Amino acid sequence: MKLLFVHPVFAGQFHRPICYLRANHPEYEITFLSSSEHQSGKKRMLGETALKIDGVMHQYFKFQTGLKHKGAASVQRFADEIFQGKAVNDSCNGLKSKGYQPDVIICHGRWGAGLFLKDVYPDVPLLLYSEFFSTAANARLCNPSQDTLPHETALFYRLANATNLISLDAADHVITPTQYQKQSHPTEFQSKISVIFDGVDAGVVRPGDVQQLKVGDHNLTLKDEIVTYVTRNFEPYRGFETFIKVMEIVQRQRSRAHILVVGGTGGKGYGFAEAGEDYLKHVLDNASLDQSRLHFMGPLSYDAYLEMLRFSQVHVYLTVPFVLSWSLIEAMSVGCAIVGSRTPPVEEVIFNLKTGLLADFYSPDQVATQVLTLLDDPVQQRRLGDAARQRIIDDFSIEVVGPRFVSLLNHLKGQ
Repeated sequence: MKLLFVHPVFAGQFHRPICYLRANHPEYEITFLSSSEHQSGKKRMLGETALKIDGVMHQYFKFQTGLKHKGAASVQRFADEIFQGKAVNDSCNGLKSKGYQPDVIICHGRWGAGLFLKDVYPDVPLLLYSEFFSTAANARLCNPSQDTLPHETALFYRLANATNLISLDAADHVITPTQYQKQSHPTEFQSKISVIFDGVDAGVVRPGDVQQLKVGDHNLTLKDEIVTYVTRNFEPYRGFETFIKVMEIVQRQRSRAHILVVGGTGGKGYGFAEAGEDYLKHVLDNASLDQSRLHFMGPLSYDAYLEMLRFSQVHVYLTVPFVLSWSLIEAMSVGCAIVGSRTPPVEEVIFNLKTGLLADFYSPDQVATQVLTLLDDPVQQRRLGDAARQRIIDDFSIEVVGPRFVSLLNHLKGQ
């Protein structure tokens, strides 16, 4: 089977499925089309962007926007996505002129990459990866007291879905990681959406016996109480301000509690949410924390990131209803005891008192109570951590979701 994967950044959400295919179906011919802008790799909070997977033929499209709009960000984004779709179209036409004909195309639906694929390969099944169907209502979740959104924010969300709708309409089938993310899409598309998570390699992302961890000038040991938090960027969507208020409470009551934080300030927040250095400074300036026990870990290699999770006693994951983060699944696979927000899609993964503890996203007191409960009870830490890992092995590991992905590919090829 010849498979063409399309994603602006190699390998994105397709990394684990492709590794599974290479390990279990080496007869498949895999080509990956991504943007030349990301060819040299880009530093992230957790290691480097993957640049190569053995056995995968890598092709690039060159994206150049044809419009610079000084006013509305929504218009600029819309234009960028159209030009990106055109760049993918040009590259695919080039591949087709050389005789390349895939059996199935798998494309991430955001950023316009899938807009014109059917115009190049009208008879090739298109499997779209659609993470989320954003609406202005999501922006309000970060600030529930805000009755109305600024006009530009409402425009942004309306146009953000325009190219996604075109791709959804063109797709033969769609995959998304959770039931909540499926239900975010318009009802007329849900009949052709399957819930298949990206997968995690539970054999690599596994528990380990970490007795100590050097963090800056500190040599932390098992005598310390370790709370961890991981996010792509510090921002309201992922509950950073709530987390800091929680840590104020925890530090006041636990003199040995050290807080290990991974996150970035270089990118934009989701939607129009605040993010970046100014937001981080604002949150910290308004908090009363013992800075000697609050550790921003900076960029970590993936191995160092896993070591930190293995050392954690309590891992906190907070989010408004939105896309589920890989970091939660990885923390559970490592065997962390989780305190999560009582929001979808977290509730699909964490069952309160069974695979973790849940609390109100907007209540620092509730979250802090759950954190302190676990710090007081190492036996419950281990019980919940073991159950969390088993949940991942049973339902989210690549060994489980990989065969479902292959079955769907075979079905589409046979249509």
